This record gives sequence, structure tokens and C-alpha cells, in this order.
Amino acid sequence: MAILVLALMGLALYAALQYSKISWQKKVTQSRKAKPILQPIASRPPDRQTGIIQDPTLLPQTAGRQSTDANSIRSAVFLTEQARERELEGDLGGALAMYRDAVDAWPHLTDAWASLGRIYLQARQFSKARDALTRAVEQEPDHIEYLNDLGVVHLMQNRVDDAFELFQQAITLDTTYDRSYYNLALCYLAWQDHRNAHRQLTRYVELNPDHVDALRQVAFLDAALGDYAASIQRLKKAIELRPDSAVLHLDVAAAEALLGHDEEALQSLRRAEELGTALEVQKQYAQPAFNRLRESAAGSEYGEGLKARAVTQTIPPTAPTANPVDPMPLLSIEDSNG
Repeated sequence: MAILVLALMGLALYAALQYSKISWQKKVTQSRKAKPILQPIASRPPDRQTGIIQDPTLLPQTAGRQSTDANSIRSAVFLTEQARERELEGDLGGALAMYRDAVDAWPHLTDAWASLGRIYLQARQFSKARDALTRAVEQEPDHIEYLNDLGVVHLMQNRVDDAFELFQQAITLDTTYDRSYYNLALCYLAWQDHRNAHRQLTRYVELNPDHVDALRQVAFLDAALGDYAASIQRLKKAIELRPDSAVLHLDVAAAEALLGHDEEALQSLRRAEELGTALEVQKQYAQPAFNRLRESAAGSEYGEGLKARAVTQTIPPTAPTANPVDPMPLLSIEDSNG
């Protein structure tokens, strides 16, 4: 069963659906050893018009200088628009070069700095990303996406306090900006504050009710806080949205088993087996969450049959998952919910 994200210790880059095998009981009691699934959410490529700081003190005072700067501004805006097209097409290398040329031509082009920072972020060049996004925030301090993206950089560099402050600024400016709630949850997870992480992630799910992976993470936090009934309800909602997920059925089976709901747990195990493989379910059934169930008459009978079915099976290689959630893996600037 996939690791419950109860800590963000290394803030390392893992794909959102990279499932390590550990029981729910171990997830709750060994949170400091858990590897992260959740990753910070950065903004998407902008579709708005380029923003230019209109500070008269930055503009030249002579007619000749005004003409020169007008040409520089036009060139910078053109380069930024071309870079945005490259970025949206997935040519991040070409977009990066054009954004750099744009800020070289006119260093007050705020949107170009922000876009440059976002691409550096995706390239894991965090120092360069921080420098570029800091320029953008200095020029436009109330821009929610710039604040959020700079917070993501700080979070990836384990500057959790700085990241937290930026995410808080973003939701103060806009209480519906979902990405910062999600990222605030990661800050609380880094501090081992599961209750506040649960609160922030719940708010994110309220704004994104069909986001399957976020629902699953809230369910894990429900379990960490001892509320297995709530966990099951969230997982069942996730199953409604993604009914063919063997992993979700295994999650429900574990929670039901921990609550002593043997028949419901066995039903979920059978459904997971139908959707996956007997061999994979057998591996999960050996986890501590199912200890009591395995010792029961019904659980023992199921285990014997499962063992016989698993003998002839092999686990197929895991196919890579592209952008499973919004946006995961980290720094994907595509938007793909649920």
C-alpha cells in the first residue's frame, strides 16, 4: 500500500503516484521515515498580456533615450510573446533563451522574470529560479502567482518558514487561490503538524472536489488523526471519480480492516484483485493493517485462495504516469485534475 504522506522530510522530487509499500499502521507511526508523494504546485504558463512596470522614474527623460527605450520595450514584449508560445508548445529551452533576451532588452518586464523563474524551477535550478521570481515579486508584490511560485522555490530549498509566509500572503490576497492552500499543507507536513495540514488540504479539496489524488491525501491524514470512518468516506468519493483504481480499493480495504469491518475489507480486496493482480494484492495483504483480518476464519480462507491465484501471476511493469494531478509531478506546468 502506498505510503501515507505524513512528512515532507527531504522535499525530494517524486512522481505523485510512485507508491512505496508500507501499511497504514506504519504510515501513522513512522511518519518521519515516509517519503513524500505530494509536491508543491506552481502556476501554469500565463495566458494574460505581458505586464510592464510603469514607474516613470524608470523611463528616460530625453527624447533620444525615450526612442531607444521604446524600441527596447517593443523588442522585449515581442520576445516575451514568442517565448510564451514556445513554453506552451513544450519547448522550454527555446522559451528560456527568449525570456532571458527579453529581460536583457528591458529589465522591468515583470511577467518575463516570472516566466523565467518558472522554467528555472522546472529545470531544478532553484537559485536562478529564486533570483528571477524575487525580481518579479519586487516589481509586483501583490501578484498571487508570483508569490506562490517564489514560495515553491523556497519550499524546494527547504526554507519552509519563508515559503509559508509567501503562501499566506497569496491566500490573504485571494482566499480562493487553491494552489497556495495545497502548498501550505506541505509546509505543515514538513513541521509534522498533521491537523493543520489536514485543514489546508481540506480547503484545497473544497475548491477542487474532483481532485482524486488530493482526496486520497486528505483520507490519509484522516487516518493519521485516527478518523478512519472519514478516511473511508473520502476514499469512496475518490473511487466514484476513479472506479478502476486498484490502489484506492486497497486503501479502503486497509481502513475497513483497521476498523474491524472484515466483510467490507474483503470485498475491497476482491475488487482490487479484479482491477489489478492477485500477486500485488497478496503483497499488500501481508502488511500489518491486515494482521487481525488474516487471523480470522474468513480472512484466512481468502488468504489461502489469494496465494494460490498469485502463484501463476507476475506483476506487470509500472507504466509512467504523465501529469496525474494538478500539476504533478512537480513543476509540470500543465493542468490535469484527477
